[in-house]
Amino acid sequence: MSRRERAEIVSGTDRPGKGTKRRLAMATGGTSVELRPGSDVHRALADVRTGTDVVLHSGDHAVKSTITIGGGGRPGAPVVIRGAEAHTRPRIVCRDRVSTVIGVRADHVILRGLHFGPTPDDVHAVTLYGASGVTVEDCVFEDVGGLAIVESMTATSVVIRGNAILRSRATAMYFGCHSGSCSITDLLIEGNYIDGVAPAARWVGYGVQVKLDSCAVVRDNVIVGTKGPPVMVYGTRDRTMTSRVEGNYVSGSRESSGIVIGGGPVIVRDNVSVGNAKAGIALQDYGRRHLLRGIDVSGNSLYGNRGGGVVVTRGRCVETRITGNVAYTMPGTASTPSARRGATLADNVEHRLSRLQRAFAAGRHA
Repeated sequence: MSRRERAEIVSGTDRPGKGTKRRLAMATGGTSVELRPGSDVHRALADVRTGTDVVLHSGDHAVKSTITIGGGGRPGAPVVIRGAEAHTRPRIVCRDRVSTVIGVRADHVILRGLHFGPTPDDVHAVTLYGASGVTVEDCVFEDVGGLAIVESMTATSVVIRGNAILRSRATAMYFGCHSGSCSITDLLIEGNYIDGVAPAARWVGYGVQVKLDSCAVVRDNVIVGTKGPPVMVYGTRDRTMTSRVEGNYVSGSRESSGIVIGGGPVIVRDNVSVGNAKAGIALQDYGRRHLLRGIDVSGNSLYGNRGGGVVVTRGRCVETRITGNVAYTMPGTASTPSARRGATLADNVEHRLSRLQRAFAAGRHA
C-alpha cells in the first residue's frame, strides 16, 4: 500500500465500524485525508499526525462545535489542512454559539484555501492556542462575528498571509496579550486584505492588533473601512525586539488614525494612509507605559487625514525619527508634530489639499 493512500471519513448514517477506524488510522499517519460535505471533520482533524495532508472539497462543511486540531507536524513536515480547489474554497459554517470554529493546539500546522463564515456574534474563526510554526494563508473570512484570527498565548514563527477578511463584526486580527503576559515573536502578517470592521458600539474594531511585548512584521496589507485603527502596534519592553510596519495601504478608519504606534521599537516605513478620521500615523504613549522610543517613521505618504499627517497625541518621544514623509493635509492640521526633544524631524514635505481634493478625501470616510 503506497504512502499516499487516501481515506474518506464519512459521518451521518455511516456506522464507524472496523473498516472506518482502519481508514482513519491510515490517514493520520502522514498520508492524505479527503473530506467532502457531510464528512466527520471533527474526528478527522482531532489527532492528525506529521505530514498529513487533509483536503476539504468544495461545499458547506457545517459544524456544531469547535474543531480542535490536537496533533501537529514538525519542521519540514507540517500538517496541512487545505481546500481542494482554489477557485471554490470549501466553506466551514458554524451557526452555533461556540468560542471558536477552529482551535489549533499543536505546532507546525498550515491552514490554506478555506472559507470561514458566517458565525454568530463573538464566535471567532481561527484561534491559535500557543501554537508555533503555524501558517494561515489564502483563506477567506466573511461575516465573522468574533475575531477572524487570534493568538493570545506565547508562540513563535506564525505566518498570516494572503487572506481576505470581509465585513468583520469584531477586530480582524489580534496577536498577543493586552498586559504583555504572553509574547508572540517572529510573526509575519503579509499581503492580507481587510475590508470592513463594524463591531458593536462598545468595541474599538481594529484591523490588526499586535499587543504589548509581541513583535511582528506587518507589510503589504490593504486594510480599509475599519472603525478603529487599521493597524496598531503596542511596542515591547525589550529594546532588542523591533516590529516593522511597511508597505501597507490603510484607509477610511471611521473613528481613529490609520496607523497607531503605542510604543517601540518599531519601523513605520513606506505606508500609504488615506482619509482616516484622525491622523495618518499617530504616536501615542498607550497606557502611559513610556515606550515611545526607538521609533522610525519614514517615507510614508499621508493623504487627507482629518487629524493631520504624523502626530504625537500624548507622551514624550525618545530616539524617534520622523523623516522623508509626504503629507497632503486638511486646513488647520499639520503634516508633522512641532519640534520636540527626543525626536528628529527632517526632509518631510507638506502639501495643502485643494477643495476638490478635500472632497475626495472626505469620501473615504463614507
